[in-house]
Amino acid sequence: MSGPLAGVKVIDFGQAAVGPVAAALMGQLGADVIKVEPIEGDMVRGGSYNSRLMSTTFFGNGITKRSIALNLKDEKDRRIALQLAAKADIIVENYRSADIMDRLGVGYETVSKINPRIIFLSSSAYGNSGPWKGMSSTDYYAQASSGITSINGKPGGKQEMLRGVMNHDLNAAHINASAILAALYAREKTGRGQKIYTSQWQSTVVLQTTRIAEYFATGKQPPRLGTARTTVVPDQAFPTMDGYINVSVIHDGFWPKLCRAIGREELIEDPRFETNQTRIEHREELIPILETVFRGGCSAEWLFKLSKADVPCGPCLDFMGTTGHPQMLANEYVLELESRWGPTKVAGHPWIFSKTHLGKPKPAPALNEHRQEILKEWQAAEAQ
Repeated sequence: MSGPLAGVKVIDFGQAAVGPVAAALMGQLGADVIKVEPIEGDMVRGGSYNSRLMSTTFFGNGITKRSIALNLKDEKDRRIALQLAAKADIIVENYRSADIMDRLGVGYETVSKINPRIIFLSSSAYGNSGPWKGMSSTDYYAQASSGITSINGKPGGKQEMLRGVMNHDLNAAHINASAILAALYAREKTGRGQKIYTSQWQSTVVLQTTRIAEYFATGKQPPRLGTARTTVVPDQAFPTMDGYINVSVIHDGFWPKLCRAIGREELIEDPRFETNQTRIEHREELIPILETVFRGGCSAEWLFKLSKADVPCGPCLDFMGTTGHPQMLANEYVLELESRWGPTKVAGHPWIFSKTHLGKPKPAPALNEHRQEILKEWQAAEAQ
């Protein structure tokens, strides 16, 4: 195993995404990640992936890991879990409350007595105190309860979910991974492990820092504006003859450049649009003008003109356009792996280290695939 975390041992007791994706990131950094699953498997393991033995969700969340199935309510399996924990560096779990691991006999207080260096991340749904402690959550629940849906949607329309990609699960997972790395660094200085508390809800609220700051500053609920932002105009997607493009004037220096690029120089001197503040005040007058202009050309034409004029812009691509894009291929942002289910493509490493090589990740494991291998290796380590 190569990477900056080579030699680090991680036990993943997590389910679904918030914990397991954090553990998978540790694995991509070179850690040895053991996925401890219930006898029936992770809750997202089943589904349609080729032979229906593995879901596409689990294939992504289970990358880099080895699997062992344990019934933590069974005394024999609980002892195995504690044996693994005794030699681990990191434990990750994301039950709805940290109390569940305590009740199963593998909580932080128990594990830290046999392994004081353990870093134990507990990522609950809503936190470990307060009236919502112990409630379950999903990405959609977190969106709705944190205010995100209140700012998503068309102007004057209904609240909307961010659909398709579990952005807030993945955001929480990355926050968990960064906390684990910070705790590893602290352990290097102190020699001591510690428990880390996070929650999906907390991570989702943190993700909205700028919008919440806007609310505190104005005392007003930010409105729903579709793809647009409240604080910058223009900064949104515009329809073209054959699709959409994204255009931003992130500071006033770009405004004259945009006007010249689209052939509307007269707008530069228009007092309604001279500064970002005046453009915000006259949004309803400006946006229809720009929409009419952009509908007069195709996406590629506008992107060429805007890029040449140094105006921030970008395409709106579907998955075919994204995954087959030369930029994606040049940076190896997609990797092809061989697995027992056949070849499959996964997202590549999200980092590149100049001196520490990251090996190609292993595909997600079959349920209990590595039981004997794990027990043999870790029992041998215990005997040393």
